Amino acid sequence: MEPRLLITSDPRNDHQPIIEATYVNIPVISFVNTHDSLRGIDVAIPCNTASKDSVGYMYWLLAREVLRMRDLVSREQEWNVLVDMFVFREPDETEKQAQPSDFAEKPSSYAAWGSTQTESDAVPEEGAGEWGGEQQWTEGGATDNTEWVAEDSGQWDTTGGEGGDAGNW
Repeated sequence: MEPRLLITSDPRNDHQPIIEATYVNIPVISFVNTHDSLRGIDVAIPCNTASKDSVGYMYWLLAREVLRMRDLVSREQEWNVLVDMFVFREPDETEKQAQPSDFAEKPSSYAAWGSTQTESDAVPEEGAGEWGGEQQWTEGGATDNTEWVAEDSGQWDTTGGEGGDAGNW
């Protein structure tokens, strides 16, 4: 059985099969990027060949169009094959996704696991003065009600930089 068509993902990586296909007059369809040579390629499909997800998506589009041209899939209905079926996944990568993460939710306590210290124990008490500031810490945070939002004077400089503070940039 001899091949009648060669489809390649990247002409740079697949240059040897492309050369051999030209020796025996086998047509070559290839996904190409802007920097790829078209020597030996009969049909070039421009796409991003650097990303495995992009190449997988292009194979998905090509397979869908071939099935539509053969009237095996109607253009009126959606094709129910996922794009993920065309993207190669390393076995190690799928195992890592299946394992639980080490960065799962940790208790919100400052204490080590199994310790009796609570979060309120870690907050300085009123009058402790250990950090030298005038602020007194409570369980809810600082008691100083300092507003971090600048006060609005209600006046905008509409002179276009001719007067007011707008010219002092």
